[in-house]
Amino acid sequence: MSSRIRGVVSGALAIGVALALAGCAATARYSPDVVRLQDELARIEGDDRIALRAERELAEAGDAVERLRTKGRRLGDEDFDHGVYVAERLIAIAAAEGLARDAERRARFLSTEREALLIDARTREAHNVEDELEDDEE
Repeated sequence: MSSRIRGVVSGALAIGVALALAGCAATARYSPDVVRLQDELARIEGDDRIALRAERELAEAGDAVERLRTKGRRLGDEDFDHGVYVAERLIAIAAAEGLARDAERRARFLSTEREALLIDARTREAHNVEDELEDDEE
């Protein structure tokens, strides 16, 4: 290769590396927030108490995080920060709704179980009274 071609190739390579580094710098600016939101969303999606009872809320939170991931670099700092705040709130709402609905389900289950135990206790008590009456008659 001639020295002129090497110079052009080296120059093009240097420009390419500079552009790649500039792209990484812009990505790095938002990446930690988006990664943190993705991790938090994945954590609550992995919790069956939430995932099974807050599907709509999780979808809304996922959409907000995805918008940040895809459009974050094009947003200004203020808009990006607002997007992060909104996504954080939507994730928190999804978690709270899922846990609240799970608690309601659990309360209904325990109430039903309590009623069954009370019926069982009353039945046993009635049988004990019957047995005592039969013993007294003898």
